[in-house]
Amino acid sequence: LAHYSEELAAREEIVAMTKSELPGAKETLDAFEAAIGKKVLSISAVTGQGLNILVHRIAEMLGR
Repeated sequence: LAHYSEELAAREEIVAMTKSELPGAKETLDAFEAAIGKKVLSISAVTGQGLNILVHRIAEMLGR
């Protein structure tokens, strides 16, 4: 992102990983967080897991 725009890269972000219902998702999530050094939200459109949390975090960010 920084290669495209430093200003954009400096903005607050929410990182989410989909497909959390699949086998091995927890291990993938842990590796993803370790690789980027940030908390990653785990979501699933199939089960609905994490979607309420994602919506609330987005609303909080937009309300600032």
